[in-house]
Amino acid sequence: GGGSSGGGGGAGASVEGCAAEAAVGWGGELGGARAVLRFDAVDAAFQVWLNGDLLGYSQDSRLPAEFDATRSLRMHKTNTLQVHVFRWCDGSYLEDQDHWWLSGIHRHVWLCLKPAEHIADFDAQLKLTGELAGAGAKPGCELHAIVHVRLPPGASDEDARGLGVSAVLLDPAGHEVLRVRCVRRVAEWQQQREGEQRSSDDVGEAEEEGGSGDGGGAAARGGGAA
Repeated sequence: GGGSSGGGGGAGASVEGCAAEAAVGWGGELGGARAVLRFDAVDAAFQVWLNGDLLGYSQDSRLPAEFDATRSLRMHKTNTLQVHVFRWCDGSYLEDQDHWWLSGIHRHVWLCLKPAEHIADFDAQLKLTGELAGAGAKPGCELHAIVHVRLPPGASDEDARGLGVSAVLLDPAGHEVLRVRCVRRVAEWQQQREGEQRSSDDVGEAEEEGGSGDGGGAAARGGGAA
């Protein structure tokens, strides 16, 4: 994809936002991929339209925002991109620091292609284990990685069944320490989540039943459901 950057703002305190319009040419083919419009950073909030279609709204002055533009992008034609930037939002109170308040698009804007199935986000959680202090200390850790895989619109469970995730752990020097293939298949993860949800619902029902019955029976039913 290609990138361009621009800026905007207001000279007076009465200016609350600004709007911009740009022509975007696209001469390639999607080939089953998804077109993603990415704003690296906009201060403080903004809405985006592509060819008159509202793609969405985002607010966070220092983090990127992505919008799925697949259905709105016109092949081999000039596309009209419109952005309405708001100078203030409720997040401005949280972002208040000792800095210049210059609202606008202050980082790059990208139009890029991503595979129909791709990693949208991930979260690495490190849990310390073992004895961490004393003469017999044996510190250890467990690394849990939660990976969010985005499927194409209308994808079924059968489409997700063959997908898997691989992970590689590197040391500070960039050397491979551990490689895990197919950590958890997407379909299996979905089934586990559904099972956990059903178990949670059963526990909730057992607790409600226990509230109207005797204490001993409620405890037994609740323990069995858990």
